[in-house]
Amino acid sequence: MISVINTRAKRIEAALVFAAAIAASFAYPLMPPTLKWGEMIMAIAVVLFVQTLIRDLCRGGSRCCKVAQAHNAIASGPVTEDSAPIASCGIGGKGRCLCAESAVGIALLAVGFAMLIIPVTARYVTVARWFWPATVIAGGALGLALRDYVYDSATSKICYRPDAHD
Repeated sequence: MISVINTRAKRIEAALVFAAAIAASFAYPLMPPTLKWGEMIMAIAVVLFVQTLIRDLCRGGSRCCKVAQAHNAIASGPVTEDSAPIASCGIGGKGRCLCAESAVGIALLAVGFAMLIIPVTARYVTVARWFWPATVIAGGALGLALRDYVYDSATSKICYRPDAHD
């Protein structure tokens, strides 16, 4: 994980994740004492989405697709409004792009929601005091690990783009 935190922006983000985990431990009395399994998974997805949202707001908007578009524009000419959300990831073909952390967040939300509506998995679990800080750290670490990847749906590949958020 240390090799992933190699830029100033990533170090600041890691520090903010740990600060949020400390805040979550102090907010424990305000949190629900029991959760369903699906809610637990959805909590990690929410942390991941909030982290992505804060990063995008601090950077002036999501650059995931913009960077992928710039790489695509070199090979195929200028990017127009019609091809704005298009990326090739340098692999070949064109398709809609999506930041990998958003794709994982969407998948986690879907799994969590499915677990809420399935009666077998809709049991309540008492959460320990460490659950909320651990959730923030898990979601934050996942966000840091995935922040440089873009999913290209045309090739069904995940492409490494270290400049996607910096």
